Parts: sequence; structure tokens; C-alpha cells
Amino acid sequence: MLIGERGDFNLPYAYRGWAAKIGKTGSVIWNNVYNCDSTHNGRLFDMAELPIGGYIFVGDNANDTLPNWHQADLWLVGVDSNGCPQPGCAPTIVKHVVPPFNNEVSIKVYPNPAHNEVTITAPFVIESVEIMNLLGQVVYSSNNHISASSMTVTIKTENLQTGIYIIKVNKEFVQKMVKE
Repeated sequence: MLIGERGDFNLPYAYRGWAAKIGKTGSVIWNNVYNCDSTHNGRLFDMAELPIGGYIFVGDNANDTLPNWHQADLWLVGVDSNGCPQPGCAPTIVKHVVPPFNNEVSIKVYPNPAHNEVTITAPFVIESVEIMNLLGQVVYSSNNHISASSMTVTIKTENLQTGIYIIKVNKEFVQKMVKE
């Protein structure tokens, strides 16, 4: 599987997410372009094959203009084994699944990749933490298990499957985490 970006300068956004499945002989089995509902350049940068067939792609759209330099939106798209986000591979616009990263606030997640636990620190009080898989399903929620006025939280990750997760702090700030 190849993923990345594809330039198309006839569109208001020049780069879009692109993926191609390559056969054992090197031939292209399918390739497709995926759009996000952003006016900024987009790309795919990670993917996971689903056990039921199909794939989940992770992409982002970077704002490369001042004063918001490198502010980005994270997006996910699920496709079937033929790369189709919907039957017939009709063009689709992907909606944001996760709120935009806030570059003004630094959330730290460590160790990353995580094994048995992960620690999250923030320059503000952490009131809630959610961990989502790439399907957007919440696999962990703090459910008020965080002590009052804590700026550091440690979460057990030993029951999470190996993969890529999105951590959402206070329902607003997000960070990627890898579980090994």
C-alpha cells in the first residue's frame, strides 16, 4: 500500500490525500484520491488494514499561510478493500473527525510508543481524557477518574491493541499515540 499526496492544481486546494494498492508483481490494483472539507493542502500519512477487510487512512490538512503557519486538521477515512469510501467509488468529501490541533498548547504524551501505560501532561488542568481508535470509537474514557487540579495523568494501556490512537484531552486538545 502506498499513501501520500497528489497534486492537482485545477482545484482550490492543490494537494489531496492519495492511496494506491500495489500487487505482488508491482502492478497497481487500485488508486484513489481522498478530499477533506478544508481549503488547505491535504495528505495521507498513516494507514491501518482492518481485520474485516478495508483500510483506515489518517490524513491532515496544513495551513501554510501566516499567521496560522502549520496549524493542521486531522482527518480519518475508512475504505473497503477496493479503496472505495462509499459504494461505486463516487467522489466524497471527508469531514473532520477530530478537532484541529491547537499549536498554541503543548500536550505531551510519553512514552510514545506506549507499552503498559502512557503519561499525559498539559500546561492546564486535565479534566477529561478520551482515547479513540482509528475507527473513531472511544476505547478509553476517564469518566471522572482524574484527581482535581491535575496537570499530569497516567493511563494504563496494557489492554489496548497494538495500533495508532488519538488522545483527546478536555474534549478539545488532541495528540496521536502509538501502542506497541
